Amino acid sequence: MTGHSSRSENPPARPRPSYALALLAVLLIAALLRLYQFDLIEFKTDEAMICDITIDMLESGRPATHGLLSGKGITNFPMFACLLAGPMMLSRDPSFLTALITLSNLVAIGLLFHYAATRWGWPVALWAALLMAASPWAVLYSRKIWAQNVLPVLIVPALFSLMRLLDGEKRSTFWLVLLTGIAAMTHLSGFCAIAASLVVLAVFRPSIDWKHAGLAMAVLVVLAGPYLYYLATEGATDRQRAVEYLKGEGTPAAYKPSLNQIAATGLNIINDYGFDHVLGSPPEGPPPVYGSQRPGSIVGRIVAVAAVLTLLVRAAVDTRRRSGTPGARDIRRSRAVLLIWLATPLVMYRLAGIRVHTHYFIVIMPVLFLAIGIALEDLRRSAANLRWTLPRNLLQALPIALGLGIACSGVASNWRFHRIIESNGGAPGGYEVALRYKQAAVLHIVAQAGDHPVALVGDTVARTPQPGAEDYEYLLRLARRRAGYADDSTTSPRRDFVIVDPYRYNLSPAEFQMLARYAPRQFGPVLVCALPEQDTSRTHDPALGVENR
Repeated sequence: MTGHSSRSENPPARPRPSYALALLAVLLIAALLRLYQFDLIEFKTDEAMICDITIDMLESGRPATHGLLSGKGITNFPMFACLLAGPMMLSRDPSFLTALITLSNLVAIGLLFHYAATRWGWPVALWAALLMAASPWAVLYSRKIWAQNVLPVLIVPALFSLMRLLDGEKRSTFWLVLLTGIAAMTHLSGFCAIAASLVVLAVFRPSIDWKHAGLAMAVLVVLAGPYLYYLATEGATDRQRAVEYLKGEGTPAAYKPSLNQIAATGLNIINDYGFDHVLGSPPEGPPPVYGSQRPGSIVGRIVAVAAVLTLLVRAAVDTRRRSGTPGARDIRRSRAVLLIWLATPLVMYRLAGIRVHTHYFIVIMPVLFLAIGIALEDLRRSAANLRWTLPRNLLQALPIALGLGIACSGVASNWRFHRIIESNGGAPGGYEVALRYKQAAVLHIVAQAGDHPVALVGDTVARTPQPGAEDYEYLLRLARRRAGYADDSTTSPRRDFVIVDPYRYNLSPAEFQMLARYAPRQFGPVLVCALPEQDTSRTHDPALGVENR
């Protein structure tokens, strides 16, 4: 960061046409990567359950008191259901809801560019926006109905509201408190944004507009009211678990990560490290080679670490100068704010002993891309001051090569991942069967069953309910409603169907063989079998060793 403005670090007074075209290109790249083969998006159990919570809230007229159970055993706020309520009044289609989340991430990239350009200049803004546009994890997290996936559009304006507050704009207090509060109620990792903001305010002690802060807090209390009531009446387990994590006792010692492991997981968001977990291992053999150890991924992580170290060193140097000029104070504040925002989740997760996943770091994703953009521009500007022509030109070209290399690696990783999902219909890891094939399967069931009540069963003998099939059941209800069939308005005999999802291992090999007699239909990786209608007679099936109907 160079420059001497109290509000920015030497941004151009107005955008050059080349920068405007570059921004359009960045947004186009972001949109193409996020909208490509959009019917191959994820829609799994969590997504179906939060949609059901939202539908229950809309149909009953009562506010939701809680959201889904988090991976740490603590029930989430119902904020995400509230955010979905408006869109679900228009459509309950998973593709429509996911598209709105995708749009929110595109808006976050545009906001990151806008705010970064006003404070650090257009080159930094372009690097930050481009890296966020091309990041495979950023793309993955914008194609899924998941609470944490809406955090970027909250975090980016919250971060810059904090910086404007440090610049003396007291009214930014309202937006800082409101946005960080909503982020925390949307996903628990949002509390890292609150903690980072509190540390920044404690360090720099800006003048705060307490009237606006109180107004924002009042809004948050109203929004959190149903959840606070739930905690007071039914949330004893949640309270206990929260206290355990605050004391660092929530995770067994054997699973508590070190600070290095937490930081390494946070660096995944730069490129495609960790995507092997998303792909998983299919039962018939090893997964497709994704190549998460390619040079582009390694370079991205190295550059990210170097960017953070650059922030740290430059902030330390600027602090030691103790200059009282507005420009110097702005440099110290800006770099310190970014460092605190990056470090806070690491410290919080380490103190709590939380076993972290990459999506816990969506809260720092825009900040890390911004830090890389600042470091690349720092290197370019430093090289411009060299006296010798050849070293100067080479060093000026180096940050451009590094930035474009990381971005191109991200684009290639996205393209490779999309092709793997397209060719396999999904993945047995964290991805499962893509929405396209789940929708095709339930449409086939609706066509076969007509106005008969439908049940998805998990075994061909006892006809027990399918375990963990909330996503298929949600899509089935949606398809039946579109076809004009009511759920419980008919007395016709029930029709039973088996959905064989090979990525869930829900049937044994013997049961797979039994399904051959029912002429299964295949939709991508999914098989659908219509079981014979039940009658009142019971016969013994020697092949199965059990009574069959």
